[in-house]
Amino acid sequence: MKFTAFSMFSVAFFLCLLTLSRGISFCPAKLKLPGSCGPTGNYDCFLEWNSRCGASGMASSCRCDPAPSNQRLCSCQVVCGQCGGTA
Repeated sequence: MKFTAFSMFSVAFFLCLLTLSRGISFCPAKLKLPGSCGPTGNYDCFLEWNSRCGASGMASSCRCDPAPSNQRLCSCQVVCGQCGGTA
């Protein structure tokens, strides 16, 4: 019983390693939102992308820039092909 559980765990572990070793490409994505950036603008942009894309989008390096008409531009790196991330 223990050997079977250990074998299944080992196989699952190595499959995860193989999946991660394929590499993931990130692409820029932008989103215009109402309101100003504020003191936590970059983090707010990350949260917005994360709520729209979920964990599969893997938003990173998010940045908030002021835009005209009381708007803000949220720019993040997301997984290419996910949530509008294009090369």
